Amino acid sequence: MYALDLALIPPIEVIERAISISAGLESSKIKLNKFNMIPHISLSMAAIDLNRSYKVLDKLEDLASKTKELKVTIQGNYQAEVLSKPVCGWAIVHNDDLLELHEKAHKLLRAYHDDDFGLDAFAEADLVLPISKSIVEDYDLKYATSNYQAHLTLGFGQYNQHEEFSFMVNNMSLYQLGNFCTCNKLISRFGLS
Repeated sequence: MYALDLALIPPIEVIERAISISAGLESSKIKLNKFNMIPHISLSMAAIDLNRSYKVLDKLEDLASKTKELKVTIQGNYQAEVLSKPVCGWAIVHNDDLLELHEKAHKLLRAYHDDDFGLDAFAEADLVLPISKSIVEDYDLKYATSNYQAHLTLGFGQYNQHEEFSFMVNNMSLYQLGNFCTCNKLISRFGLS
């Protein structure tokens, strides 16, 4: 069983910018990097037994082959609270292409979701707090479809610099989640057409 995130991975210059900002935040709970806390934009999360549900990878490949590269626009800040602490990031403008991909990806992943999973479904399970499991469990009701808030998390803390910029994304990637639902271990990458 794997706790998974299907995510859009930005180009390297955006990854490096996000890592630089994350390094300057006061908390060490999330420090973005290129190894086990990859900057990303989540499309959907689910817990899936890939050994029994291997067809999900073929279906994700098919979805990617029918999806054009996406223009992603950062516009302002994203703020949330986790464990009574502020979490900051960049807010992503919702456009028709992004919302359509989110809905298709979410429907696909949730068809294979299994509610019977534990913290051992996460990478580096000994470091994972129960809040990570709760986010995956509640993703369908609290974070998807009409509740979807596309964002790129920078980390715990405050980041108040308003930024606006755009970039193209040419792949979506399936990651095993780590603590605080970070993209920890790459499972597969799917090129967009």
